[in-house]
Amino acid sequence: SDSKLESGNAQVLIQRINLQETLNAVIHLIQTTQVTTEKNLKVITNYDPLLPEIIHSDSRRIQQVLYNLLGNAIKFSPENGMVEFNVKIIPTVNTIQFKVKDYGKGIESDDFEKIFEPFRQTETGLSNAAGGTGLGLAITKKLVHAMEGKIAVDSVLGSWTEFTVDFPIKDRDMRVSAESLAKRFNSSMVLFVLDHLDPDVPRIEAVFDYFKIEY
Repeated sequence: SDSKLESGNAQVLIQRINLQETLNAVIHLIQTTQVTTEKNLKVITNYDPLLPEIIHSDSRRIQQVLYNLLGNAIKFSPENGMVEFNVKIIPTVNTIQFKVKDYGKGIESDDFEKIFEPFRQTETGLSNAAGGTGLGLAITKKLVHAMEGKIAVDSVLGSWTEFTVDFPIKDRDMRVSAESLAKRFNSSMVLFVLDHLDPDVPRIEAVFDYFKIEY
């Protein structure tokens, strides 16, 4: 409960979880909220192809953290805007990294640390708005720290705000090999339909070519 979190006791239950299902659940919730629909917002997801299917973590806590950050981003997004959600693996440091970016009013750099403090009224009034009661981001930070993670914010006033969350994951969760994934496609023909002006086309083609996948 929130009261437990306020006193610093965020209970974390580490178990075997399906990462894709965990992320899908959050995105589905966010995409179907009244605010998202009323503002006609797009939530753009970009997942690293090397994300493991199964990790050892706390699914509920990951969902709470991401729901808070995505809900925040939705709140500050202009109508017909978009929120970007990126997830990638940083294998050198056994870390899974989440980024949530909105293109709203942004945050003053002087307020970067303050927005994580409960009931802190900044001069722009941002932190109270960001947390509703002023607790949203403070609770999010406590949850992240309880899971031995890190949270940071970057922003350009008037343009965008991006929150980055890094969670450590176990060695055994890192065993995803691009080569083994590519082998699954060896007996298949991949058909993908994209506008040739799309900047992602050459990137996707390069990946297929590198792994000798027919497309």
